[in-house]
Amino acid sequence: MIAMRRIAIITALVTVIVFNAVIWMGVMGLDGSTWFEAGVLVMNIAMPLSSALLGWSLLRMGRRVGAGFFAVNLVLLALLFVLQIGGVVASRGVLFALDLYVLNIYVILLARHGHELMDLEARTS
Repeated sequence: MIAMRRIAIITALVTVIVFNAVIWMGVMGLDGSTWFEAGVLVMNIAMPLSSALLGWSLLRMGRRVGAGFFAVNLVLLALLFVLQIGGVVASRGVLFALDLYVLNIYVILLARHGHELMDLEARTS
């Protein structure tokens, strides 16, 4: 459990950094650049991994609301994936709004529960 929480924190920090960079590049009109696409690739790996690990860790610590928000991240990602497979292309505005939503969830919940997640003696049952 301790190793999982450490991985969760590391991937969450990577997610926050990459989300900030991708949003900044999108606002600056750099979407489509090599760096932007690399950031999106990293984000598409780090966000689901960290959301699943943080959600599970928070759930095990009895923080159901926080875990629920990370579960919503996974549901939104799955929904976008299904829509994309079906040929629906989300607009830049929708993607920007979702990026801001997810980034805010990470910042708020890491600020609220980060100390518990990093505490090796935290309650896990």
